Amino acid sequence: MRSKILYVIAILVSVVIYMPAELQQVLFGRVLWGPLRVELIESIRGAPLYGEFRAPYINYTPVITGHGLPAPPLYGLVWAFSSYLGYTVESSPRGVYFTSVVYAVQAVLVVLFVVFTVRFLGDVKFSLLITPTLVFCGMYSLESLSALLVVLFLKSISSRDYAKSLLYAGLAASISYFNFALLVLLFFYTLREGYFNKKCGLMLLLGLLPYIVLYVIKPDYYVLLLNRVVYSAYTPLSIYRLISAVTGDELSYRVSVAVWFTLLVVICALTPKTPEKLVKHTYTALLALYTLHPYTYPQTLLLVLLTGLLAGELGSSRKYYLALEMLNAVTLVLYLKSTNPLNLDDPTQYAAQARNALLLISTLEALTALYREE
Repeated sequence: MRSKILYVIAILVSVVIYMPAELQQVLFGRVLWGPLRVELIESIRGAPLYGEFRAPYINYTPVITGHGLPAPPLYGLVWAFSSYLGYTVESSPRGVYFTSVVYAVQAVLVVLFVVFTVRFLGDVKFSLLITPTLVFCGMYSLESLSALLVVLFLKSISSRDYAKSLLYAGLAASISYFNFALLVLLFFYTLREGYFNKKCGLMLLLGLLPYIVLYVIKPDYYVLLLNRVVYSAYTPLSIYRLISAVTGDELSYRVSVAVWFTLLVVICALTPKTPEKLVKHTYTALLALYTLHPYTYPQTLLLVLLTGLLAGELGSSRKYYLALEMLNAVTLVLYLKSTNPLNLDDPTQYAAQARNALLLISTLEALTALYREE
């Protein structure tokens, strides 16, 4: 119970930390602390709105600030709802009331989703773990909304309800692209082991329904997404940033994509035959895929850590995790405040690469432990 209360307090602290200067001005009459940028607000401000509400995916494709990928459909739904409410009170996306409304919508959703997440998380033994990530990453991105679906995905796997797991994985992927790893992993597992049936197929389609609807209303979305994935040449905070200074951004990005997809195929092929080991395998898979991801954004670590909690893998034997989380938090804060975070001489990269080293160590330990058991 104390762990759940601590996690709720952590996300409330995150709401305060990320409070925009405009909202601080309204609530306190002045700016009390230097605000951090919020992904949703920055993305809306960068969209071609022209002083009036324009429906995402119909009038334009919303793009997530930072990596330039088009927003996944459920992410875009929150974008549309919050920007519409913002325009009902003020015509400028940089105005005080517009910003306050958008942030209030995000804050309410994130807090509610975290409350439900800890409700379904059950009894967790290690109360301090994931707290730093919740505080410093929870309110930065809407990606934290998918944490609830990830927990439900893992709970359904534990109860061997693979149809529901596919539904939750599909919906989670509609908020964060990283969650496609869950969907692919389980899809091939159920096919290989003969668990995939008509119900699984139906639930998979329901989980992917947001993407199906998006294809109907905005087929250009997929062209933009493919172009950004293939041609972006962008490895901002990943371990590949170290080789980009020698090979160039384009080659390092190509290497990162090739390594990541190869790893995904290998992990799918090595899923355990026994369902009891599937949750632990999923955690190790996500940790490895996160460590070797081209982007490795700090907010995504929350999804990996939640999986580790449910797999029972974040105990005292995993001695790096609190240090990892603190470095991850520092990386995000420096990234949001730096004027040149991609420069290898920038403090952001020092923190990011120290974090990446711990990630690599933790990944190797987890892989060794898992496949020793296998």
